[in-house]
Amino acid sequence: MGSFKLLQPNPLNPRLSSFDFANADTIMHALGAPPMRSVGTNTNAATMSFNPPITATDLCTDLFDIKVPLKAHRNGSFTKGTLKLRSRATTPFSAGHENGIKDSDTLLLVCYPQ
Repeated sequence: MGSFKLLQPNPLNPRLSSFDFANADTIMHALGAPPMRSVGTNTNAATMSFNPPITATDLCTDLFDIKVPLKAHRNGSFTKGTLKLRSRATTPFSAGHENGIKDSDTLLLVCYPQ
């Protein structure tokens, strides 16, 4: 992987909720921590570049928490909350792919009230 971009929640969006901003910060912090820290450089709050590119297939971040808030209603009840995470990893330049190969992923997290 040559770079990672967090598309949603985008920490550069000034209208993020406090939960979204904290989740984005947590994800980007995990990418900047060992074992990836030795090659990771924040290009901005939403993008991490790796030079040299990460080629290992068994390289993982430490565990980290993502918070999915429940939806609160005026009557005091709660319903399920959802959080969509979207990201794009890009390989470094390769033959036939001038800008690298892009791989986008979406993960939907759901939290149900107890």
